[in-house]
Amino acid sequence: QFKLGQYSYTHLAMEEFKLIVGVSGTLPKADSAEAKVVREFGIVSQTVMPSMYGGSNLVFKKAVHVNAEETGNVHFAKLMQEVKEGLQGGKRSVLVLFET
Repeated sequence: QFKLGQYSYTHLAMEEFKLIVGVSGTLPKADSAEAKVVREFGIVSQTVMPSMYGGSNLVFKKAVHVNAEETGNVHFAKLMQEVKEGLQGGKRSVLVLFET
């Protein structure tokens, strides 16, 4: 494998537009690396609004929401099972992220 290149849509926006009037998403803590990046793009003021979707309904249960498997193959099989169960009936989207 070899890298053909990389492209930052964020940097394109900064080069193309003179003003940013809105940024959506979870706001980082003032001293976080994310907040530093936001400041680097010249965003200096924020308005915080509650989510239009309401609060989270997740009640975290370590025994249910955390898995430790014996091998990578078992872990992958368990992951695929969780994805398939989440997609059944087409009522839920599933996003799986891997550290690179």
